[in-house]
Amino acid sequence: MNSTHQKLAEKMSREIKKQFPEVEITGIGPAWGDAADAWIHIKFPSDHIRELEVRDFAAELSTKYLGKHKALILPVSGAFEVPSPAGR
Repeated sequence: MNSTHQKLAEKMSREIKKQFPEVEITGIGPAWGDAADAWIHIKFPSDHIRELEVRDFAAELSTKYLGKHKALILPVSGAFEVPSPAGR
């Protein structure tokens, strides 16, 4: 993940948090399948409908960034973990 993608992920995280203050951003890291892309690790709301709203909003942002910057930035569930270089 390059510095531009890092900055875009941070910007997207702020936009998500502004729109949905109840979510917790637990980290930002490279996507496991392609280190050039970024994942934003999020603890989603326990309410299923609200989680879908967060995911829809994040998908719109991701599409916007993909088109402008060729950066794939996706929210993912769970704790922030960066896999080892060997993939273990």
